[in-house]
Amino acid sequence: MGDAPSLVSTSHPPINGILNATVVVIGNSLSLSASDVSSSSSPSTNYEASEVPTINTNNSTSILYQFQSFYDPIHGYLGLCVCLFGIFTNILNIIVLTRKDLISATNSILTGLAVADMLVMMDYIPFNINNYVQHYDIEAEKFSYAWAVYTLFHQHFSVIFHTISTWLTVSLAIWRYISVKFPTQSRSWCTLSTSRRLILATYLVVPIYCAPMYPSYAIMDDSCNGGECYKITNSEIAMARGELLKRINFWLFSGGCKLVPCVLLTYLTWALINVVYAADKRKRRLKENCYTLAASSSSNVKKINCTPDSGLETSDNSSSKELNPTFRKVKSHSVAGGPGGHSGSHDRTTRMLLAILLLFLICQLPNGFLTFLIGINDDAYIKLYQPLSALLDMLSLINSAVNFILYCTMSEQFRYTFAKLFFL
Repeated sequence: MGDAPSLVSTSHPPINGILNATVVVIGNSLSLSASDVSSSSSPSTNYEASEVPTINTNNSTSILYQFQSFYDPIHGYLGLCVCLFGIFTNILNIIVLTRKDLISATNSILTGLAVADMLVMMDYIPFNINNYVQHYDIEAEKFSYAWAVYTLFHQHFSVIFHTISTWLTVSLAIWRYISVKFPTQSRSWCTLSTSRRLILATYLVVPIYCAPMYPSYAIMDDSCNGGECYKITNSEIAMARGELLKRINFWLFSGGCKLVPCVLLTYLTWALINVVYAADKRKRRLKENCYTLAASSSSNVKKINCTPDSGLETSDNSSSKELNPTFRKVKSHSVAGGPGGHSGSHDRTTRMLLAILLLFLICQLPNGFLTFLIGINDDAYIKLYQPLSALLDMLSLINSAVNFILYCTMSEQFRYTFAKLFFL
């Protein structure tokens, strides 16, 4: 991978991107817009603010920057609304999922996910207001030392908790895959204590994994309109030894926080979709057998109710011993192999978790793909990533905010507990 241009701007936020800050390690030291920078033929060229050339873009890149000029002014207000909604709904998620009748291994992972998502959005609000909502007449007011300190904190905090959220989502997918693939073993493997240890390990390991990022940035002071400005740039440690730490950071971030989770979730989502499809196929077959059985069963079976959720139900006055052997055999296959519960409930839970995984992939795959492009092509940052960075932020925020809607629309037990808890 060649070195990306290190460009300096004094008129835009130091980091553009909520969860994408580490991309700046191998891209620009500060966030830049089309009017400020261009890709340089000399990878290590540094520009002063007065020397920054005009960006020379092709038609597709120009369209992206036109989109940026349209979207960025409204991003701040949209982002603020999404964050406030997401913080409120994730608090509701935590309250409902921790009720006694909803405590389970899967729900504990969903609770850990809600905490991480809530913290990400709480951290993003000040960043969003300062960079997209509030307007400053003097640059020195916007880029104060206190703001530079917060930006440095935001850069590390947002990456850590977004990565925690990402790996908890991966854990959720693996958890469900084990449950449907190995139903018998999952009773002893996928326990509440195991899930809690998994959550604790994720919250402890991720900050350690991100440790190389901490010394990679430094606060730089520079003269600007109205006085002295303080901004974030690559540290001397990051740039030493041929920018070794800078490169390590990029591949740690793009690999462990973006590409690997997306690849794993793509496979697991595909596998779970196949499981759901097979379950539906099995239900249709059982239902057909049920109707055939109902037509030919003995007279002591008063009623056979063939429902899609529970397979076969009986409502007769005779004991199960009086049922003919064929009926008993079909009935035994109507229960799902998952831990405790009928196939209908088991499959509905799988479908809900599939919706969560698909939403994550829709929101995060573009980010992961662009991050990978930056790693193999230096120009991708300026031509693709920079004009789309605010939109990528919005996708990440939406992903963190809408799980409550999924729970309410796809989980009857969640709706019941929520209504009971808040007297609805």
